Amino acid sequence: YDKSGVTEDTPNFRSRPDYSSFKRFDFDPFDTYTFTSGSGGQQYHFNFNAPNTYHKMTITARAYENNVIPASHSRPYLILFYGDLCFACLQMETYWQKIVTDLEPLGVGFATIHSQHESKLARKLSVQTLPYIMSLVEGEPRAYREPQISLPNIVEFIRRSLPKDLVQEVTDSNYEQFLNGWHDNRVRTLFVTEESNIRLRYQLIAYEFRERIAFAHVTGNEASRQILTRYRVDPKMNSMLIFNEDITRTTATLSVFELKPQLMRDVLESNKFLLLPRLASQAMFDQLCPTESVRSRRRLCV
Repeated sequence: YDKSGVTEDTPNFRSRPDYSSFKRFDFDPFDTYTFTSGSGGQQYHFNFNAPNTYHKMTITARAYENNVIPASHSRPYLILFYGDLCFACLQMETYWQKIVTDLEPLGVGFATIHSQHESKLARKLSVQTLPYIMSLVEGEPRAYREPQISLPNIVEFIRRSLPKDLVQEVTDSNYEQFLNGWHDNRVRTLFVTEESNIRLRYQLIAYEFRERIAFAHVTGNEASRQILTRYRVDPKMNSMLIFNEDITRTTATLSVFELKPQLMRDVLESNKFLLLPRLASQAMFDQLCPTESVRSRRRLCV
């Protein structure tokens, strides 16, 4: 093996790819996209001399086992298997670019695998036709079986792949019970939105922080008027409220028209521990009391 995990030179790739990184190239966005096997006479034009999108995202079986499987415990992955002389794969490439552009900023991981080069892994995962899309969540693969590939279908596929009850629905009748559940050693967070359906971006954030934070969703309507009044939440804004052991007030609040994923991550990362957290594991102790403890955490390390 070389440093990139490549075991042999192949005539298909004229330069040696660096499989050890998951970097992307930027592409122009496309207005609409839907791909169906047997495209009904649509015409496609390909530049075979252009850099191949799949090639740039390709990982080896070793990278899949050592990097992607562990990473799937904090972010879901979409993985596409492709191969040589696969016209359907070429047709799919444009749509795959767009899916990556739309969903990667929200927290979905992406990778591609060459089915002929990694035939043992392809057989292990029961890859029979190409292109083949699967999700990977908590190390568990799940095949995409819809005949049509579109953004709404992919979003629903990711939702189904995530663990159930990542974000609980609460109203005035049960929000205090949820907030008082901090005895499980987790901070509490409320998402408050006008929409009754929880957006994928919130589910992805909840999946990423689920070990340290419990999440719930509040729809800004009559059933949640007490919550809105008590914590002074504007129902026309998208808000994120974070609580520790004291549920009478928030430890941090975000209230904007659009909650950006990275902004939510930054605020949650800074508030992911209770005021007096229980040291339930060595990993948690190492986070609270690192070798060179930051000033804000020193008060916990006595």
